[in-house]
Amino acid sequence: MTMSRPARAGERLLRTLEPQPDESLIGYILRLSESNYYETPRWILDLADLKIESLRHGWRKLCDDRVDFTLFRQITGLSEEEVNEMKHRITRNVNDEDCDTQWDIPLSSLRFKRPIVCPDCLRENAYCRKFWDLPIITVCPEHHVLLLDICPNCQEQITWNRKCVNRCVCGYDWREIRSPELPPAQRRAGHLLIRSCGVSESEQAMMRPPPTPFSQLSLGDLTRVMLCLAPFVSVGEPWMDPLLMENHLLHQTLEQSVAILDGWPDEFHRLCDQHSNMYRSRDLASRLDRLADRPSLMFLRITMEEHWIKVSRRAFPSDDLSPSLRFIPVEEAGKRMGLSREWVNFLVSTGRLRSAAGVSDPQTTLIDAKSISHSLRERIQILTTRRAAAELGITGQELFDLIAYGHLKIAGGPQVDECPEIIIASESFLDLCRRVERFSSLTSETVMGVLLQSQSGELIGFDDVRAELRAKNLNFGRWLQAVIDGEIIPFKLRPILDDSFENTRLKRFAFRRDQIQQYVTQLCPEPELPIPTDSPSDSVEEVEEIRPKKKRGALLSKITVSLMRRWNDHQLQLRLDEIGRCYDAADLKQMAEEIFKRRNV
Repeated sequence: MTMSRPARAGERLLRTLEPQPDESLIGYILRLSESNYYETPRWILDLADLKIESLRHGWRKLCDDRVDFTLFRQITGLSEEEVNEMKHRITRNVNDEDCDTQWDIPLSSLRFKRPIVCPDCLRENAYCRKFWDLPIITVCPEHHVLLLDICPNCQEQITWNRKCVNRCVCGYDWREIRSPELPPAQRRAGHLLIRSCGVSESEQAMMRPPPTPFSQLSLGDLTRVMLCLAPFVSVGEPWMDPLLMENHLLHQTLEQSVAILDGWPDEFHRLCDQHSNMYRSRDLASRLDRLADRPSLMFLRITMEEHWIKVSRRAFPSDDLSPSLRFIPVEEAGKRMGLSREWVNFLVSTGRLRSAAGVSDPQTTLIDAKSISHSLRERIQILTTRRAAAELGITGQELFDLIAYGHLKIAGGPQVDECPEIIIASESFLDLCRRVERFSSLTSETVMGVLLQSQSGELIGFDDVRAELRAKNLNFGRWLQAVIDGEIIPFKLRPILDDSFENTRLKRFAFRRDQIQQYVTQLCPEPELPIPTDSPSDSVEEVEEIRPKKKRGALLSKITVSLMRRWNDHQLQLRLDEIGRCYDAADLKQMAEEIFKRRNV
């Protein structure tokens, strides 16, 4: 046999090969090594500067996008697309799980360390198929024989660190093996997996798919379900990781897992009863809980919870002893969040909460409690106008005044995003308080002085200011704008310690009494009393005749100021049509007619 001249780094190999359509990358490197008469694939890896510590630890690293295949493409003449086709391309899903892009299989479960072969396939064409890396492929879908992971000659695990594609390191040729074909009853897992890939076997095409929710799952989801149930069936050692089992044991385990799926849901309920002790039940629940992060697999956890409820009610009718539920009714979700059913449905429709239909009653909507916890961790606040007013310590009308003057922002509502109620942007709360605090004293000495002065009546508290404004029918938002503009000086009673809503309450501030009185007087001067008459029967017209023209003009001016103030407030309220409240137009009309009447006197 003629030996090939050893290649140098960066040089084209003397013997290059065309990749097979379904060949794996490490299998191609092994075949390339064999073709160039190298002892192991390590020679090819070193020439291509592909750093792998040991092939016994697997070739997972070669699937990383950060690995540079420039030299590998140079020595093989392959294109980047051809190399990528043989790799397991990595993608990260919404649950931060690294998966194979082609099959959506978790990379952590692929056979990077424990290769497997089909002797019949090797006899037909000696190369390593990419789908042999899938953990739940235990039977060759073409020849219906068990795949080989243990060499029958040396009884050692097959390794990638070998010289030939079809020979063990001990020299045994696996193509000499004649394995019996498994009957259809012993390859139900393969039937289910093939159907999930959209591939039809001739004998399977004549079989009617079982009416179970698993018949429509993808290959990736089926893999997750079968590997999740595998530790709870009675094959192999208890609690053994199925991915560490020998292939014949893994095959039996997966067949029993599929039997549970075929007998859905009774066989699944039986599995739950078999593992009803607290430790095993929690472990099964924990595994199903991780699967429930995928919307397509929520029904598994829901089925288990419905079985819990049924069993606990049968054993203890007056008590609820079932473990904590992840999927809860809409009403329970509303109680946890302090929201109405309408609100919960809105959050579901906008994607802020996850929901699923009940298994026993598909008309029942269940809310994923994990999504509720996530919302709370992310501090997603649902601030309705009622809650916002309560947090600020003001009335609803005063809150609308703040919105009208732009002090608070509307984050949602019926005319904004079809939200059932008006929502106030929570970040505008602290912003409002900070704008008020900007003009207040920042020293502790001043705060102490304020507390001392308040005893002498030089300061007036926030609630007393509100009472003054309400007595004169003055706009609360306009007054706060005067505070923000520096016309009225606030005095801080305690500092902001964190970003809690407690700090947004304006009760933290006091104000100078003389400035408040000056503000009220300026906008709403005291009206003059009518001239007293001796006769109680004197009419208003007679009083007006007695009143000097100068005083009538002053009264008219006061009424005009009052009308203009209310008109300005009315214009501001028109910006908030969705709130549904504004000043009575008939009242404005009556005041206007009164002005014109007095002008003509």
